[in-house]
Amino acid sequence: MDNKIPTKNDLVRFWCKVNVRSKNKCWEWIAHKDRDGYGRFYFNKKQVGAHRFSYFIKHGTIQKDLMICHTCNNPSCINPNHLYEGTAYDNVKDSKIAGTLYFSNAKGEKCPNAKLTQNQVNEIRRLLKTKMKQGDIARKFKVSQSNITLIKNGTNWKTK
Repeated sequence: MDNKIPTKNDLVRFWCKVNVRSKNKCWEWIAHKDRDGYGRFYFNKKQVGAHRFSYFIKHGTIQKDLMICHTCNNPSCINPNHLYEGTAYDNVKDSKIAGTLYFSNAKGEKCPNAKLTQNQVNEIRRLLKTKMKQGDIARKFKVSQSNITLIKNGTNWKTK
């Protein structure tokens, strides 16, 4: 985030999107959040993390190579008393301690982001051996053509 000073209008727009509570409790962002639960706010024609903006309001600057971490491990919290500058290592370490770090080792249809079943992938592999075009296969299974290419190359859904 550049070090532009927020206007009064920026601050009004920001604080009306926050459920402010006591200084020790989480202050929940009640507007738009990303898929990981972090609040998003437009400032200086850019979308920024609401927690980063809150930290910036209180401290004035954020070092370029640092993250804004949560002591509460609540991504939608923007309470500046719960925020600190830290490295990516600090952030992962905190998440491990809190038990909120999630790396999935799930493969195939057990992966939480999987859009296809193993049976569908087997059918895609069968169709790839025919003259059917990858774009047509992608439309049939409602996935991108690049997904079909990744299956064909064995990058996704590796063969056993």
